[in-house]
Amino acid sequence: MYQTSPSSDEYWTSKTRWYSAVLDVDNVATILGLQGSTMRQYVARSQLEGFPEPLARGRSNGWSLDQVFQFIDQYKPQLRHLIPRLYCLPGPMNPAVFLRGEEIVIDDRLTPVRFGVHFWQPSDRRGEVAVAYPESLDEPGWRFTADLLAHKALERATAVILVTNEIQMTPQHEWQASIAVLERHDVALPPNTTRHPIGDPSRPKVVIPELGWYDLANLLRTDVPWWPPALRDIAQVIRWRPGTPRQHIRIQDRSYNEAMLRDVASHCPPAHSEAAINLADRINRIVEDRWYSAYMESPSLPVGERCERPGLIQAAEARFLIPVPPTPSYEELAWLLHLEVDDALVADKAIGVLDASGACESLIASAVVIDDQSGPLAKRWLAAAKPVKAADRSQLGYAFARMNAAGYGPIDAWLAHPQDENTWIVVTKSGTAVATVGTAVPANGRLVEFELGSYGGFFKDSSDQVWPLPFPKSGGYSSGHEGTGPADLVSTVVALRRDAASDIVTVTRPPNYRSLPLWRYVVRTSTPFHVSQSDFASLVDSSTPQESSPN
Repeated sequence: MYQTSPSSDEYWTSKTRWYSAVLDVDNVATILGLQGSTMRQYVARSQLEGFPEPLARGRSNGWSLDQVFQFIDQYKPQLRHLIPRLYCLPGPMNPAVFLRGEEIVIDDRLTPVRFGVHFWQPSDRRGEVAVAYPESLDEPGWRFTADLLAHKALERATAVILVTNEIQMTPQHEWQASIAVLERHDVALPPNTTRHPIGDPSRPKVVIPELGWYDLANLLRTDVPWWPPALRDIAQVIRWRPGTPRQHIRIQDRSYNEAMLRDVASHCPPAHSEAAINLADRINRIVEDRWYSAYMESPSLPVGERCERPGLIQAAEARFLIPVPPTPSYEELAWLLHLEVDDALVADKAIGVLDASGACESLIASAVVIDDQSGPLAKRWLAAAKPVKAADRSQLGYAFARMNAAGYGPIDAWLAHPQDENTWIVVTKSGTAVATVGTAVPANGRLVEFELGSYGGFFKDSSDQVWPLPFPKSGGYSSGHEGTGPADLVSTVVALRRDAASDIVTVTRPPNYRSLPLWRYVVRTSTPFHVSQSDFASLVDSSTPQESSPN
């Protein structure tokens, strides 16, 4: 752990916004409650006792907030409430005293949000402040600040500081974490301070100002701990104390923790439990490595920070169970998806991890929807599907089909397809079928006919078998316009024209695809459409173009 307390105030103050000449005469007048013309007269004639000389002169005069706050403190005590809590008046500043850590829960729609809150007592004797670390969120969290300030457990805090996953610049043009700061009354802030309205933008319930990490560090004058969002184990956050060794924490966020996949082992046939837990740990490790590798510099510090420094310490680092293993084979992943899981909620959580990570995209990249509006190939393929035994309905793969069928009503049937055992199909009471599709299918020969529907497509191979069009994990197929969707469709069709069993993860875009008759047809034709075998030859030359540039 890095621990230091620089003796120079300049280190701390230089990283804050209070000492730059950002206020013109009108800004100063607004803070002091004066008319701009009156303020100009006072400045020109030196009629305002104790008011400082401009920090910057030029075409217009400029003052810093520090100058104005010192003036208020000495000459306008009735305006002291305008001095922000994160600003500290001149004088000796010692490291803040850490008071306690506490867990706070805020209700939020269906899922409560947990916060680890640290209470600090700065040495300026203006009252304690609360620093709230939310569990991993998929948003900055501005909207929670007002609820935190109103929480009974925080009633003694003069200000609530919410740590966000956003970043901003310091005055030295270095990156720092952004913080939301809510006080119990309005305060004066730099004119360029970003503010976040909460509620209706035209009539916001509250407006949250955004400040920077080193504004907080300047007040506390000590090393402030940072947890990256996916390492915010709230129990560990509230147990932290100054001097605590760096914590080793398992990666987790609101959509992932190791138990989501490991729990499958407790809800599958006992004979498969050991193999299931082993495979779950391997997939979890790959998922965690992708998360950890997503950060450009230090994954355990705010984006843009390369190392610890005074005012910022790394409180935790990721703990991994095993080294990064080889990617599980297609056969292993298929075995996992065929595993019977006796708890639908456990299956849903596990399939959520597999879907978000892309670990099983070769088998379940997306889903295709078949309904009354679907084309002849889709209906022919579905007609060949057969009902499964009751026990097979709990296979993990059906959780993926069920997830994608959520908007189509209750499920009435579970089907399997004789051509491909690694396809899971559910049919709703409305008659809509939803089938899983990966990035490749075990087709033969080459594509000779295809169609595109609103949600996926189908093709026929040269052995007269019909298959779902392999689906890209990101994006999808579309037509009737120029863009990525039509280009992906053309690339896939051209690749399957060469080899119907191609994995489209490896497909690259033909360099001359825009000159193909197939491209012109796709961009001019609205979905749905069907290209018969007799029409297909005129759209794609028998000599398939060479592939070069990636999708």
